[in-house]
Amino acid sequence: MFKKQQSTVNVDEAVATLLRFAQEDELVAGALKVILSKTAGLVKPLTNTWIEDLKKKNASEDLIQAATSLLDFNVAKKVREALLK
Repeated sequence: MFKKQQSTVNVDEAVATLLRFAQEDELVAGALKVILSKTAGLVKPLTNTWIEDLKKKNASEDLIQAATSLLDFNVAKKVREALLK
């Protein structure tokens, strides 16, 4: 019934980048943990809100791109597994 979703980004690279940002910044780690602790239906809207907040706060383009990669289901799944162990 459900097909495996095709990734639109390099999943391993995106996961590594997000985890690096999480290690470097407690606020990023906290945001990721909150977003990824929610149901799958809430992850995308919360991620979009976070991306907009990052843009308003003039966050680095690298962080914004990393946050955007979280919209990919496979990236979100792997980051969740790594952070919520």
